[in-house]
Amino acid sequence: MNRFIMSTTEDMVTHPINLNTLDNRKANLENKTAELEFVKPEEETEE
Repeated sequence: MNRFIMSTTEDMVTHPINLNTLDNRKANLENKTAELEFVKPEEETEE
């Protein structure tokens, strides 16, 4: 449903800003490129 609300193209994914996948308000959704969606942030290292 969120892809329909945001008119997301095939090469992009729709991401919920507040991470609540049941919150389909347009203000809570953003389109991102698919490769960015699956990149994990680097872990912080203590020096």
